[in-house]
Amino acid sequence: MKKKDKEVEGGTPSPSGPHNYEPKQEDDSRRPSKVVKEESIQKSEKGNMTEENGYNETPPTVPVESTK
Repeated sequence: MKKKDKEVEGGTPSPSGPHNYEPKQEDDSRRPSKVVKEESIQKSEKGNMTEENGYNETPPTVPVESTK
């Protein structure tokens, strides 16, 4: 094994990652937060089983007992 006698000066670091990089998420930082929030609500409610607003997605065929 040969020992290198010369000092090698550092250069510009090569960029990391693939060269054909495409972001997986769209950049919505310049859009108003109210618009982003409304779009996210519409998107989450689109897959709602009961087609009603809210998080209670129990199908109407399931019997639910009252806690009162």
